[in-house]
Amino acid sequence: MNINEVIQINNQFSLMIENEELDDETIRDTFELIKLEVENNSNNLVAYYKDLDAEIAKNKEVSKIYGEYAKKLERKKENIKKTLTYFMHATNTKEIKTDFAKINFRKSKSVSVYDMSLLPRDCILTKEEASRTMIKKMLEAGEDVQGAKLIENESLQIR
Repeated sequence: MNINEVIQINNQFSLMIENEELDDETIRDTFELIKLEVENNSNNLVAYYKDLDAEIAKNKEVSKIYGEYAKKLERKKENIKKTLTYFMHATNTKEIKTDFAKINFRKSKSVSVYDMSLLPRDCILTKEEASRTMIKKMLEAGEDVQGAKLIENESLQIR
């Protein structure tokens, strides 16, 4: 029996209990059957869950390796650009045309901040963020914190 069938049986069973169509012994027996099926299906689900965990770990490792390789390739690209820039400046060349591309310089502007303390206030960004750790401590100590409340969450653990 798959998990969907167990859920369907459980729903029908719940309706029959609500309508008082079953005696106590049938309820106990059916409940035990459902419990066994859920446990059997849970074994399969947990095995699949752990397989997914392993697959995720493997893919993260592969991703890390490819990420490092991509960074290495990016550094190579930057070195090529630096080499071209150096030689173009050294030879006072403004543009090179090749079979693959046209190489030239483009002007752009950027801001360099050398002393934050000298900047006007409206040029400085600040990010307001709640201190959840402090709020939690205050609420657990019984203090009233306007705008926050302590909620209890439930998280399924599979180990």
